[in-house]
Amino acid sequence: EALKLKPDYVLAFYNLALAHLRIGEMDRAKRYASRAYVLDPNDESVRSLSKRIDFARQGFWSKLVSRVRFLGRSKKTV
Repeated sequence: EALKLKPDYVLAFYNLALAHLRIGEMDRAKRYASRAYVLDPNDESVRSLSKRIDFARQGFWSKLVSRVRFLGRSKKTV
């Protein structure tokens, strides 16, 4: 709603990014954080959130890769 009224509202993009981060939707979180950054690249909280999202995305992917490797090994027969 806020973005319909004011499409350049940085805080709305920030809050959307944070909400999506909290529920694990990293791609959407990154998209909203990037939009907030474009609107206000000097906002320290926006930069910090973007870094948190990047960190969370790396952790997610490394866990996923480890799990896939584990499943691949467990299916091998001797």
